[in-house]
Amino acid sequence: MSASPVHVGDNSGCFFLAVFSNTSTSAAEALLIGQRIREAIALSSGRNPDIPRHTVSIGTATMLPGAYADRDCLIKRADQALLQAKRNGRNQIVQAEVE
Repeated sequence: MSASPVHVGDNSGCFFLAVFSNTSTSAAEALLIGQRIREAIALSSGRNPDIPRHTVSIGTATMLPGAYADRDCLIKRADQALLQAKRNGRNQIVQAEVE
């Protein structure tokens, strides 16, 4: 799993977007990347009880290249997965259905 984001940016407010293009990242690998991000954020506060523990909700989506590949649709599916992760509770990762 050597995928690295080609774009990471603030999507709106406290929401961030990472896009991995031209990779062989599967849905399972996307979940692993999300898990690593979640763990890194949790560790960012260290073990100091005076620093609030950080959590993150993540929505992932993957898309196979082809005639029906639509970036806006991919982002919408990832956003819907994020909303489901937030509904499930804090510190969740949800993968959108692969189309």
